[in-house]
Amino acid sequence: MFAMAAIALSTSAIASAQYTFVKVKVPISFAKYPGLTGISNNNEISGNFEEQSEGRLRNVGFLRSNAKPATWTYLIDPAGDDIFTYASGVNSSGTVVGWYQVSKNVVDGMVYNGGTYGTFNVEGCKWSYVSGVNDKGAVAGFCYENGAFTSWLNTDSVTTFSIPGAVNTFAEGINSIDQVVGYWDTGNPDTSQGFLRVSHGEVYPINFPGAVTTFVFGISDINSSDVGWVCGNFIDSANNTHGFLYSDGVYTQVDVPGSTATGISGVNKNGWFIGAYTDAQGKSVLFYAKPSPGASVVMDEE
Repeated sequence: MFAMAAIALSTSAIASAQYTFVKVKVPISFAKYPGLTGISNNNEISGNFEEQSEGRLRNVGFLRSNAKPATWTYLIDPAGDDIFTYASGVNSSGTVVGWYQVSKNVVDGMVYNGGTYGTFNVEGCKWSYVSGVNDKGAVAGFCYENGAFTSWLNTDSVTTFSIPGAVNTFAEGINSIDQVVGYWDTGNPDTSQGFLRVSHGEVYPINFPGAVTTFVFGISDINSSDVGWVCGNFIDSANNTHGFLYSDGVYTQVDVPGSTATGISGVNKNGWFIGAYTDAQGKSVLFYAKPSPGASVVMDEE
């Protein structure tokens, strides 16, 4: 599956595909800097925005349903300082993971479900971030200690890991067979490269062919056709940002029609993915996308 596909990276190919890109707008007029972070197998979406509260900006997480019209649940962890709650991923039971700021110098991992907030911290880490959750409830993320970021996953117990040669390792997503994806750098984001870690611990590179920099943000479950995807962004030699999907040794570059930059932040087993693009006027637009039998199109929210 993914592990065998990753071994074949030296012979990887680049493909093209068509999608329907559906705009997503946070239904709050004063929401600033919105972003999408995760999509479940039920096509529910997690994300964040900033809002003005009592004369200051605070970060608010959210969960967007797949209903028509969509319903929105806004997340502000009551254990935090009311400044920063970040939603980073969601699974099919509606569990949202992320992190919240307890105080100026303390960040704790967050697990939310059905109105209940819980905390998840990695022992020995100053700051803990939960970035992904699978449909079994296993979580993955990264933590900060001694000036660097280390990754971890929690299935039956916590396992920490770093990519050899990395200063920072960021685990961003986990699927239901406990494969973890993310990216690493040597202390400079411009050196970032993607990775896939399989359940027994072996690590494989995920880097778009010819890219200067690659960031990997999501991994899907494998569907009934034995297909799964890894997703992220890459920067080319002209400093342009593109989204990509990777599956079975094949990379697919993704650019929203009419955009000047595209990024992908999550993908599910249905082949749906989420992200943002910059339009011709320089505005950032959120979207979810689904495979299309015809030419790629952009449409307003369903």
